[in-house]
Amino acid sequence: MNWQHLILILWLRSRLSYNQWRRAGVLNAVLTTALVIGALVTAVIAFFVALIVGCVMLPKAEPDDMMLVWDLIVVSFLFMWSMGVVTELQRTELLSLEKMLHFPISPTGAFLLNYLSSMVSIAIILFLPAMLGLSIASVVTHGAAMLLLFPLIFGVVMLTTAVTYQFRGWMANLMRDKRRRRTILAAVTVGFILMTQLPNLAHLAFQQHRRAHRETDDAARAELSRQLEEGEIEHSEFALRLEKLLDELVAKKEREKDERWVLITDTLTIVNLAVPLGWLPYGVRAASVGNLWPGLLGSLGMMLLGGASLWGSHRATMRFYTGQINATKPRRSVRQTVARIESAPFLERTLPGCSERVSVAALASLQNMIRAPEAKMALLSPLIMAVIFGGMIFMGPLKELPVEANPFLAVCAIAMSMFGMMQVLVNVFGSDRGGFRAFVLMPVARRDILLAKNLAFGSFAIAVSTITVLAVQLVLPMSLMHFVATLVQLVPVYLLVCLLGNMTSIFAPLAVAAGSLKPVQPKFWPIFLQMMVMMALPLVLIPALAALSCELLLDKFAGGRWFPLFLLVSLVELPIALFLYPRLLTLQGQLLQQRESKILEVVTAHPE
Repeated sequence: MNWQHLILILWLRSRLSYNQWRRAGVLNAVLTTALVIGALVTAVIAFFVALIVGCVMLPKAEPDDMMLVWDLIVVSFLFMWSMGVVTELQRTELLSLEKMLHFPISPTGAFLLNYLSSMVSIAIILFLPAMLGLSIASVVTHGAAMLLLFPLIFGVVMLTTAVTYQFRGWMANLMRDKRRRRTILAAVTVGFILMTQLPNLAHLAFQQHRRAHRETDDAARAELSRQLEEGEIEHSEFALRLEKLLDELVAKKEREKDERWVLITDTLTIVNLAVPLGWLPYGVRAASVGNLWPGLLGSLGMMLLGGASLWGSHRATMRFYTGQINATKPRRSVRQTVARIESAPFLERTLPGCSERVSVAALASLQNMIRAPEAKMALLSPLIMAVIFGGMIFMGPLKELPVEANPFLAVCAIAMSMFGMMQVLVNVFGSDRGGFRAFVLMPVARRDILLAKNLAFGSFAIAVSTITVLAVQLVLPMSLMHFVATLVQLVPVYLLVCLLGNMTSIFAPLAVAAGSLKPVQPKFWPIFLQMMVMMALPLVLIPALAALSCELLLDKFAGGRWFPLFLLVSLVELPIALFLYPRLLTLQGQLLQQRESKILEVVTAHPE
């Protein structure tokens, strides 16, 4: 390996990237090139800004302040780096190690070149100059002891890139199977979304603590006001007590602020000691008071961990490309395959109350959803939204709403669950792709195909909606009649949503790329119609919300707490929906038969 090879590889990567941008269109190439140039200019500006601001602010900074600043820098760098890793996993690598082995380079040299070229990323370009600028400012303001920042920064970059490189190699080996690749991408995306919500949940927990203290302070002021109104104290005494109370509150806030700051710094110190990437902030804190050993040991430890990760990745890579690891699993024997096909107990089952043809189509659609990562990600999105918004409700101000608002929140939970699945329900044939031919060739009434699709999605929709309603009932309890009425609402709401989704799937189908929810050859009108149907989802909940509102008004103005209007409306709405659904489904089946050739042409489209 030599530097000319590295320069050549970087140049080749840049040319491949540019060709990829240009194939996506002239406008895309111009915008992406402008983005890269903007990132380089931002990196230069970040270096000088960090240098100047550091020289001005660092002389006044305490050791704990410096540790907190570097903690924020490291966390921000890791967040942007993780975003880049998730993005890279979702696209094909431009110049993989397998392609580099065709060059006149040794396998070890190709491995090192590929690792070094992978370090060129947006996160490195933006954060490394800022880190170096702040390090130079630290040396200027705090002396030569802060020179330890440079090996510490090198250790952080080496540890992050080495572990990521090993992780990507392991993931690349796993994702050789296309079906497993799609599942992994869906799981990584969901995990990243949940991770990005952790700061928001932490902020809500902190705000809940502040609200508790604010309530205590307001209660003390209210007690003084009550004593004044009832004549227990005079105005002069009230003014003196109020002034004393305000002074005590100010002193209390200052004391709590100091205690909170001590708690934060102590917690960060423990975390920095336990987590290898925290050795940089901890080393900065120690070096600012003249203790060089934590920085030296932290630099050495991160370099050793990064080197060990690279060594393990190198060994696994060499074993794989030299044939010591078989990348493919042994094939099953013909007898085992035939036995597995002949058993097929899942598709041979008959759903209660359904014909054999409807059961086969419904179970086949259900199995397709279980196997398709994009469908699983869409169907699991309501659970993710429930975790995020549930945390906001449990720790946020919505928990303090009156009891009368709890049924409204339960109905909104149903809407949230249905909205999360609407991206699949409005395009039920999109993820079938070439498999839609099987439905077209089946000797089955087209209404039965739509019924099978609705039943397949209904198993997830009703289950997820029930879980969210139960979660609301546990956190924000409502009366038994409201709880039963909300559960009854699940069936008519889902049937109406299915009817809307069937119409959109028939008249505005879209082909969906395998492994994602991205449309293939997207067109304006189908996307516009699907968005309009999704925006019209609240109209389905009008009967439930109107009944709840009328019941609340009866309770407030006519003393009608005993009259279960919401439950009665739900019980009336259920048979009406059950009566209309099969009749409208028959009409939709006729429309599907008229447009099935057009749908087949759209959903089997391949990307250009």
